[in-house]
Amino acid sequence: HSASTGLPAGHIPLKNFLSVPVMFSGKLLGQIALANSSHDYSEEDIAMIKKLGELYAIVLHNRHHEEELRTNEEQFRSMVEAAPFPLLITDLSNHNVLYANPRATELLDIESGTFTEVSVNACYVDHQQYEDHLEEISHSGSIREKEVKLRSIHGRDFWGIVSAVKVHWLDREVVMTVINDITVRKQMEDDLKALATRDYLTGLWKRRYFMEGGEQEYNRYLGHNRHCRIIIFN
Repeated sequence: HSASTGLPAGHIPLKNFLSVPVMFSGKLLGQIALANSSHDYSEEDIAMIKKLGELYAIVLHNRHHEEELRTNEEQFRSMVEAAPFPLLITDLSNHNVLYANPRATELLDIESGTFTEVSVNACYVDHQQYEDHLEEISHSGSIREKEVKLRSIHGRDFWGIVSAVKVHWLDREVVMTVINDITVRKQMEDDLKALATRDYLTGLWKRRYFMEGGEQEYNRYLGHNRHCRIIIFN
């Protein structure tokens, strides 16, 4: 550029000058500039400063990367804390909870700031079901809308619809789990089933119960290739 000659007003005089760009993956991050050496700069000086520039580039890149991670984590945390549903992030290797949003801590009776002491498999009433879900997540990457009986830290059982996906978060493999509490819905379903199969006044089984139970027993005997008898009496 035509204006890139000479020195600005008030600048110290320069006898000699050496400048090396600081590059990382083809991107200019800065430069290292030296001046007024007691001797002329040599090829050896240039090679040494280039090596210093390479190290400096790595430091700058890592610092920038850490700042990006910190910013992303803050954005992610603000997003999930405002989520209208319980959300957990758990370590895929040891099953420990790494993060729980306020709705999740309330649902699971987790005291504030203690969610890292919780293992997610302890929240499953049926531990084999948890192992099955974990295996499915490991192979396919996710599970969708699984009906699960869960247990809070204080031993309170409830029903939930669980969906989970395997993701990378802060340079580690984690499972992000969303829980939808369906305890009220399950209770209504149980009440409706009871009304359909038991007499409201006497509590005795209705015809529907015997028809469904009889069909199940009949299929069970067929599966074992065994004979069965039906006795009807009044």
